Amino acid sequence: MAEHGRRGQHRRSPRDGQRSRSPPRLLELDTDIHGRLRWELEPAGDGTVLTFTAEVELPKDYESEVIAGWHIHLDHLEVVLDGGKIDWEDWDRDHRPDWERIHERYSAAR
Repeated sequence: MAEHGRRGQHRRSPRDGQRSRSPPRLLELDTDIHGRLRWELEPAGDGTVLTFTAEVELPKDYESEVIAGWHIHLDHLEVVLDGGKIDWEDWDRDHRPDWERIHERYSAAR
């Protein structure tokens, strides 16, 4: 059984027979819709730094929407790793205003 620790740390419980405590550090996927997605973990003090990269061909006017989407999803990941929850049923009410602010910032920067 795998357990997920705070701040993205991953450890295995003794019941799974895994002797190594060295967690995976890289996941890279090639997808049809989202292009190449890469998550890389690096130790940093008592925590872990996640570097996320997405490589995909997009129409220029759509880029800021996609970047804002990944940004808020990574914000959600931080909430969950800190023990919180995301209410997906009320996402529009609870999080769309945040996404819109993020999107405006990325649009203005282009």
